[in-house]
Amino acid sequence: MKTFTSGAKSSEESPRYDLVPLASLKRQAARMAQGAATHGEHNYRKGANDPTFIRDRINHLLGHALAYAAGDRSDDHLGAVLANAGMLADIESMQPAGRPTYDERRADLKPCRCGAIFTHPHLCDANEKCMAAQHPHHRLTLAEQRSRNP
Repeated sequence: MKTFTSGAKSSEESPRYDLVPLASLKRQAARMAQGAATHGEHNYRKGANDPTFIRDRINHLLGHALAYAAGDRSDDHLGAVLANAGMLADIESMQPAGRPTYDERRADLKPCRCGAIFTHPHLCDANEKCMAAQHPHHRLTLAEQRSRNP
């Protein structure tokens, strides 16, 4: 329960929408309107369970971010980043509750014999050597992190 200085009370504090910059909201809305005019309103929701479509949204987001970082101002790259991030957030919110995150799934993994924790430790045994470093989701063990950053 939150009590305001006026004495008014509220059951819970709402998200702080007042902190969202209006300029970013306008740019995202403009980009979404552009997409709706081309593809139809909420078209992206059809791809909610399509991993290839989701990967494409991520690639579009990163492509626009890299173009902006390189100094390209020929398109509203920030608006496109915001629009793609918004679509991904909306798609993620549609996923069934209780679906574990990557980190939650990773927490249940047993380390391979080298001590690395990654999603395919059976590859180490199959190749008779540690394959963790070749895996795209490889994370250094605490001992490795300490030895590299004394």
